[in-house]
Amino acid sequence: MSRQRGRREPPKPEKEAYVESLKKSRRERARERAEASGRPGVASIITPRRRWAAVAFATFFIVFAFASLLNAIIESDAGNDAGARLAMIFAAMLSLFSIGVLAIVSRVDRPMRAIFLGGPAAIAIFMVLGAVLREPATPLVAAYGAVGIFALRPAPGGSTRTRSLYVITATAVVGFGYIVAPAVAATVAPLIPYFLLHFADVVSNRRSGVEMMETIKAREEPEGEPDDWAEEG
Repeated sequence: MSRQRGRREPPKPEKEAYVESLKKSRRERARERAEASGRPGVASIITPRRRWAAVAFATFFIVFAFASLLNAIIESDAGNDAGARLAMIFAAMLSLFSIGVLAIVSRVDRPMRAIFLGGPAAIAIFMVLGAVLREPATPLVAAYGAVGIFALRPAPGGSTRTRSLYVITATAVVGFGYIVAPAVAATVAPLIPYFLLHFADVVSNRRSGVEMMETIKAREEPEGEPDDWAEEG
């Protein structure tokens, strides 16, 4: 009896696992190896304390960036174009620092992409909205809230949809607040974007936890009506 030549195909489950492993990115494979070894890798879930630190330090930089921007507006109105230009450059640098701190400290996937794409995007959104609305507070919340959706690593159960709804709502509220009380809106605006995203993740996390508990409870309930169980007894 002659032996069949050629490469023997692996069993179907092993073949499917091999194909699926090829589809995974290098970062996903690193995450699985870190979880299997029990060591927290770069892409592991971060602690709430680290999330608070990322939000707080990033907000610190955005507050000073907004203050420098207001200084640039004041210098421009006073006719000091050189001082206004210098203040604008300093504000842009601080805004990039804020996004970088948010991405790196929160350990978001591909932080460099969040910095080099999110930073210019936030400045562009701010400039366009600022030219339309003629005020700085509302564009600040909209620009850095939108970029923060992708720069801040989401918490377990976090939802991009929930984050987006919160940013849109906060932008509308700040816009209305600037009409009623401009000083108050301008003071509060730098504190809103990143803390708002963290709060949106907390709400999504609690909501997903409640839904998970309801699903588990529904699976644990026996099938059939109580009367059927009584008749069987």
